[in-house]
Parts: sequence; C-alpha cells; structure tokens
Amino acid sequence: MKKQITLFILLVLTTGLFAQKFIEEWNIDYPVFENYGGINAIFPTTDGNLLTAGGCTINNVGTMFFMKTDTAGNPIWITYAEDQFNSTGQFANRIIQDNESNYVIMGTYGYYHETYCTKLSPDGTILSTSVNGGQYDYQGGHDIVQTPDSGYLVSAQKENYGMGMCLAMRKLDTNGSFSWDTTFVHAEDSTAIIGNFGRMAKINDTTLVLTGTRDYVPGSAEDLDILQAKIRVFDDSAQLLRLTIYKLDDANEKGYDILVLPNDEGFIMCGEGENENNPNAKVGVIMRTDTAGNQIWKKTYTRNLNSNTTFIRVLLDDDKNLLVMARTSVGSNDVSLLKYSTDGALLQKIHLDNTWNETGYSMALDRDEKIYLGEWHSSYSNVSTAMYKVKDVCPLSTPKAMLNDTILQPGDDVVVHVQNTSDTWRYSLLQINGEVTLGNYMGNGETQDFIASGLTNQDVSEGLVVSVVEPGVDCIKYSDTLYPVFIDGIEDYSNIGFTVSPNPFHSRLTLAANNGQPFSSFSVFDVNGKLMKKQIVNSAHLTANLSFLPNGIYLIRVTFRGRKTSFSKIIKY
Repeated sequence: MKKQITLFILLVLTTGLFAQKFIEEWNIDYPVFENYGGINAIFPTTDGNLLTAGGCTINNVGTMFFMKTDTAGNPIWITYAEDQFNSTGQFANRIIQDNESNYVIMGTYGYYHETYCTKLSPDGTILSTSVNGGQYDYQGGHDIVQTPDSGYLVSAQKENYGMGMCLAMRKLDTNGSFSWDTTFVHAEDSTAIIGNFGRMAKINDTTLVLTGTRDYVPGSAEDLDILQAKIRVFDDSAQLLRLTIYKLDDANEKGYDILVLPNDEGFIMCGEGENENNPNAKVGVIMRTDTAGNQIWKKTYTRNLNSNTTFIRVLLDDDKNLLVMARTSVGSNDVSLLKYSTDGALLQKIHLDNTWNETGYSMALDRDEKIYLGEWHSSYSNVSTAMYKVKDVCPLSTPKAMLNDTILQPGDDVVVHVQNTSDTWRYSLLQINGEVTLGNYMGNGETQDFIASGLTNQDVSEGLVVSVVEPGVDCIKYSDTLYPVFIDGIEDYSNIGFTVSPNPFHSRLTLAANNGQPFSSFSVFDVNGKLMKKQIVNSAHLTANLSFLPNGIYLIRVTFRGRKTSFSKIIKY
C-alpha cells in the first residue's frame, strides 16, 4: 500500500500485532492404558462434562476405552469395550448423542478397517456393540449421524474387487447392526467412485454433505483430490445428488472435515495439500464453497517451508469464526489450533509444542465455548493419550465495514466506513491490508471514516482487508475483505468485453466473451464491496446461479485467461 491518511494520531506498533492469543490452560496425560492409547474423539455431554473415546491396550491386547471427565480433565469413569480386538489399530472416529440421551461411538479397527458401533448409557454402561466388516466386505466407518427412524448413517468405504476402496454410505439399525449400503457410481459409466469419505454434516433429515478424497488410481498415492458430495437418503438406499472434485494447484490433496454454515451460506472443508514450494512437505488446506459446491475461497497454511501441516477438524464458534485443529511437524509432530474468519482471514494461532511426539485427532467446544483437543503422543517406547484445554483470550466482536464507493476513478481515495456495533469495548486500532491506519476507535455504535489514498487495482487485487485490532491485547477483534475497483473512465467501463443476459435477472445469469477468449474467474460483489461469490472458470461462456442473492444491485468482475479484468453492474429482482 503506497499511502494511508487518517484524521487521528499515528501510533507505532511492532510486528507482533497478529500475535497468537490462544493460551494453553492445561494439558493432562492419561497413562492408564499401559503402553498404547490415545483420544480420538471428544464430545461435550449435556451435564457439562466431556466424553472421550479411543484405542488402548489392556494386558497387551488391543481394545477401546470410553472415559468421562469433568471440564478440568479429571476422570469420572472409564469403560472398556466388551470385545478385545487383539489389534493396536483402534480409532474412535465420532461420538454422537442419540434421541434417547445415550452415546453412540463409531470407529474402526484392524488391518481391514472393520467398523464397530458401540452404544453407551449416560453412566457408561455398554448397551450394545456391533461389528461390520472383514476382508473384502463392508469396510471403513468415518462419521455417523442418527436418522429419524432411530437408525444411523455411516460415511464409509467399501472394497470393490479389482478397484480398491470406493465411496459408500452404510445404514445401521438402532442397535448398530448392518441394514443396507450404497456404493456410489459415476453417472456416465456406472463404475464405482474410488476414494474415501471423511466427515459429513446434515443439511436436513434426508440430505447430507460430505467431504473426502477422490483417488483416480486404486491404491495409489498420486492424483488425490478433495471431494464434496451431496447425498439424499431414502428408506433403503442413498442417492448421489452431486459430486464436486476440486483439483487444486495440480497437487495431491485430501479432505478431512466439513461443516454447514448457517443461513444457506455454504460449506467449509479442511484437509491437506502439497506445499508448492516443497513437494515433500504438506500444507493445511481450508476452503469455503457455496451450497452448489462452487469454490468461494481457499487458504493454505504451513509453519515453514520444510514442515508438514494437516488440518484435521473444523468447528464454528458462537462468533461465526472457524476453529481449526491441525497436526504440524517441525522435526516432531505437534498439535496446533488456528482461527479463521468465514472470509478466510487467519485471525489467531497457537502451536502446542511439548517434549513428546504428538498426533492430534479430536476437538470440541463445550457450551461455554471452551476448546478441548485430544491427541496421541509418544515418548520413548510408550504411546499414550493427552487432552488439552485451550483458552481464547481474544473473542471477536462484530463491527461493520463498508466502502463509501465501490467503483472509483484512478487517483480517488478509498473511504472505509467502520461502525462498532458492540459496547463492550471502547478503544481499538484499525489496519488496512496489514498496515496500521490509525488510533483511537470508539465503541457504542459510533462510525469512523478511514481514508486510503494512492491505491491501484493491483494494490487491491486480492481485496482490501480491514481489521480492527485491540491495543494491549494485540489481537484482531474483527476482519473483513472489501473489493474497491478503479475504472479508467466511462468508456472503458462500458466496453467490458463480454455480454450479460438477462439483466436485470431473477436467478440465473449468463456471460459470454465477445471475442471468444476464455474467462479464468468470475466474482460477484455487493454495493459495499463485499465478495458474495467467486468461481474459477475455463470457458468463454458461463451460466451462474445467483438465486441466493437478495434483490439489489451488484458488481461482477471477470478475469480473462490473458489476465485482463472487466466489470459490469447487474440488477437482481
């Protein structure tokens, strides 16, 4: 940014403005499972405590443990699975509470990833246990949700002879016993889809959205892509409504977790990908899509060039920010926690670097928004389990930022209105694109104008990031991205290089390049410069479903393959 002007007193800050503000409140090691054990799943119970589950060994035989603790991490009771699995490959992938207030634990064990389902009473009594699977049978169970008939749906894999593991959905009855399964196939050639599902989330009682990994070569470590599937469930089968494959950056990438944003605002997925600057290292991947699966934004994170990072879990807190649990490695494995806004801005982070080698698996928020992380760790010859409680000392508030004008002439100042809608704090700083703008920012609903001059389209090509930062605490209270556009005169604006029809429009909009040159991207902004939709394109013709937009005036931006950018106003009625 070339120059910034405001009406306040300039304050000099250090580069610690974005310092981590998560604090590790406590961590507890549970050495009660001989030399092998780890927490794979955490669930906040209705009585204010925590239920955890994972694999362990008792008398040198592999089994499962279910442990209830208070919010200080102290064990209340421990129950062990009835079946001794004689294996050290047990994982409790998910805990849910059914409509009778019992706890249902879905997991896998063994070389062939057999699936087990255990139901516990609130006092830890095992009510039922079922096992599905075996060699070349129903395999893999990664997530579970309850159905209206008191049965369960499991996101799964199934071995298909000659193809390997393929995408499947499994139905269990109320006791966890197998009822039916569906293996999903391509509509074009009716072949099973190779890959695996990870987590799923409910859209409603009959519709689910899932993420996972698409594999183009059975059993290969190459050509892996993040997938998003939308599935409708019937009484005796499941139907694949949509399968979207994200071939991101020509790298191997995997999807691990997904959540549904409220108010039909789309989905958030997280996972891992390759570091484009070091193909031997992994980066954490988090991305947002609309409800049709179109990518809105994608972010990656790694601690340094040679470290490996995988995003394992993502949750939405009460302030509508994204909490991400990560595995990071810099010499040894560590557990990390990051916070993102739903616009993709990284707000906070903490790396829980301890002396042991840690592998994170689970994360939960209790009803008081306290954060708990579960993991396995190894030291010397032992593998044991630990749980962390992490305190967020920088909860966000909800100011509002908007542009005075979205479309500007070259040389015009960019005026940002910032209104504080919270009366719980009084003084903050504001920064634009990472540079301190200025001084004392009042609360109680007061609006301040911040002016940035000398900007060009290149300066704001990725948006104008407006952040409100609280001094002393040095953490971001609010962040948003706005999109001003500098237009070189009315003639350039009207000669946009593409046609838009219909305009005004009701739900769908069609764009066609005048010279046949392919578009590379398509974006929609509201009159305040807020990004409403972004889509990667590789065609000179595009039809966009914009039915989710409220009626009003919008600005669309298209980028052509040759990097030329054009704009147009549209009206939705």
